[in-house]
Amino acid sequence: MNKKILADLEFDKIIGESSAQTTTGSTLLTNYKKWLMANESTCSLVNSFIKEASQCRYDNGVNEALESVLDYVNSNKTSWALASAVEKINENTSHYNYLNRNAASQVEKLLEMDEENVVKYIKAGALKNVMYCEAFRNIAKQVYASSPVVEATAEYTCKHPVSLIENTGDGYCFEVLGRLFKIGEDKNVVEASWNEVSNTFKTISNLLESNLAEIDDNNIYVTVGNNAYIISEDGSCIKCQKKALERLRGCNCKDPEVLKACNAKEVTCEQLREDNNMIVATTNPRFKYQIAGQLEAVALLAENYDSVATLDNVGIYETARDTFMVIESGDTNIYAMSLSSKHQPAGWSINEDVVKAISFIQSKTNVNLGDKYKELVESYMAKADEEDRKKVEEELETKKKDDIRTRIADLTEKFKNDPVKLAVLSKLAQELTENE
Repeated sequence: MNKKILADLEFDKIIGESSAQTTTGSTLLTNYKKWLMANESTCSLVNSFIKEASQCRYDNGVNEALESVLDYVNSNKTSWALASAVEKINENTSHYNYLNRNAASQVEKLLEMDEENVVKYIKAGALKNVMYCEAFRNIAKQVYASSPVVEATAEYTCKHPVSLIENTGDGYCFEVLGRLFKIGEDKNVVEASWNEVSNTFKTISNLLESNLAEIDDNNIYVTVGNNAYIISEDGSCIKCQKKALERLRGCNCKDPEVLKACNAKEVTCEQLREDNNMIVATTNPRFKYQIAGQLEAVALLAENYDSVATLDNVGIYETARDTFMVIESGDTNIYAMSLSSKHQPAGWSINEDVVKAISFIQSKTNVNLGDKYKELVESYMAKADEEDRKKVEEELETKKKDDIRTRIADLTEKFKNDPVKLAVLSKLAQELTENE
């Protein structure tokens, strides 16, 4: 299950080749060497070593072994976290742990990939079906939090929008600037119908696209009337007065002292709805339904926070003269469309392979996205090379068969008076035709 990531670490080799300089360090290494002589390496064993060796850094031998292990673990942080979680879940064989073990079996497929692809797949929603498992939910949060919302270069500013992700059975839907898209099982992106998503999806999407919501790398801030909400965890949020919101930004909102100083409180979704009812009861009747809808959207957002993600595969590009959207589609395609332009009519769109799409976008906006989508270009070129190779092989095979036909025709003419040889040649010709 975790064989690849453990094999690549070569923990037994690191420990076997290490030598301590102190008695305590020697005892520590000897204990692990003895264990590895009779048992296979595991994530929990490695994690235990990291914990123990961290207290023995004064021993240069132990410290050197620890640094080797940490270099690998830190370079594969997400994969290691997944592998450790899977291992721990599978150790619990209780029938009450069935759902978590089922989640672990789905996650195991990711552990055959390298770190870069693991992160990429998680950002694309690979853990969406196992978010009910706390261990995987926390890992997904860390990955999403590490995704920059805004990138800036000399040519453009690129914003990665945030959306609720909903499983529709035949794919995953997400929303960008009021448009609904779906990634199917083939990873290709298509525009979807709003009839395909739930009312909860529509309600949360309206809130996220409104001027009531602000989003940074870690939190979603929502202001409704004089009340403000900071949502950063599934099922709960911080409620405060609008005037206290700025003081809470960037603070540790879980700190009781901070909450007290800002007259704020942490509430569950159930408490939030009770509080919402009190607010609606005292609202001007003219705005009652509007405020009620906005407050319920906040509660729904808190409940479904784990399904909200930064869309790493979507970029909203802004230059001095153009605004356009680019969505990675499949393994080698790009879906792009113009949103506004100061030098030509807006409205262009393209859904083609990445090489054609990048060239087309540059012709319309003078922006070269070759470096931005370098990996996609490399994947396309590798696929194109493979297709060209197959074409050449097919041509060679065809030429080979034509040569055989020519040879049979020549031999038929040569042995036209030899019934036995003619029968053999006839059979060869028939087999060649049947195998086509």
